Amino acid sequence: MIFDHFPSTERAQAFRSAVEQRFGLDGQVFESAAEAQAVGFFPFELDPPVVLVDRVFLAGSDELDFAVEQRVYDLVIEFGGTFAGT
Repeated sequence: MIFDHFPSTERAQAFRSAVEQRFGLDGQVFESAAEAQAVGFFPFELDPPVVLVDRVFLAGSDELDFAVEQRVYDLVIEFGGTFAGT
């Protein structure tokens, strides 16, 4: 999951920490779009700081857990960022 447009790197880092604490998901913070692009190809422009968060799969399955992902999408608003895509 890709999140961007945070007001500061500190807010992006706080979001990444909250996602890890609440949902147990790993994430990375990037201060530039170029850094994020080096990790994966995104066919759209990113507005740094950027946070990449692991996708959520149902236990024992290769199906995505959209309910948990939606909660992460909702959480980003509290930190001033936006959901950019997957």
